[in-house]
Amino acid sequence: MSSKNIEIWASTIDNLPTHLFNFARKALIQVLPTAANLKRWNRVQDASCPLCAKGTPQTNKHVLSNCSSATALHRYTVRHNDILSILISWIKASISPNQSLYADISDISVLPVCDLFCNCRPDLAICDMNSIHILELTVCHETNMIISNEYKKNKYRNISLCGSSVAANRKITSHFIEVSTLGFISSCLDFTKAVKIASMPDSIKPKIVASVVKSSFGIYCNRNAAALDAP
Repeated sequence: MSSKNIEIWASTIDNLPTHLFNFARKALIQVLPTAANLKRWNRVQDASCPLCAKGTPQTNKHVLSNCSSATALHRYTVRHNDILSILISWIKASISPNQSLYADISDISVLPVCDLFCNCRPDLAICDMNSIHILELTVCHETNMIISNEYKKNKYRNISLCGSSVAANRKITSHFIEVSTLGFISSCLDFTKAVKIASMPDSIKPKIVASVVKSSFGIYCNRNAAALDAP
C-alpha cells in the first residue's frame, strides 16, 4: 500500500463524523469493547461470539471480517457491494467505447459477469475484442491483505479455463484489489495499465474509505443482533 494512499486514508478519517473517527481509531488499535476485550478487562464472563455460536472469541477481527453466521455474511456482502458500486462508477466513466464492463452486481448500467464465465463470478471484467481483464475485490481485515491477495490469486489461477462461449478465445487475465475493513486500499495499477485507463483518481479513494468505515461501524454496532435489517 502506497504512502499516498495512507495519507488519503488519514485525511479522510480525520474528516469523518466523530463517532466514525472514534470507531476507526479504536478498531485500529484493537480496543473496541468486543466480548473478547470485555472478558480480558474482567467485564463479562463469556468471550464468544453470539452470532455464529461456535465458541469463537468475539474479537475485533472476528466481528469485522471473520464471523461465519448468515447475518454477518450478509452484512459483509452489503459492505463489499457498496465498494464495488463505487469502483463500477469510476471504471464505467473511464473505459473506451470499444470496451464493455461486466460486473457481479445488480446494476442495469453494466453487463452480468456470469455471461463471460462458467463456474466462477469475478467482481468486475473489462472485455474488448481480444482480451478480458478481471478485477476481483476483497474486503478483509488489515492484517490479512497480503494473505487475501495470495488466496485470490490461487483461486483464479485457472480462470482462463472458465470462459463461456461469449468470452470466445479472448485472453483472460486476473487482477486484484484489497480494501481493508477500515478503508486501507491496495494498488490496482496493474489493472488500470492493462486496460489502458488512468489510475484510480485520488477523489475516488475517500469515497471508498468513508463507505467501508461506515459499513464496518454498522457491522460492529449490530455484532450481537441476528436481524438482517440494515444497520
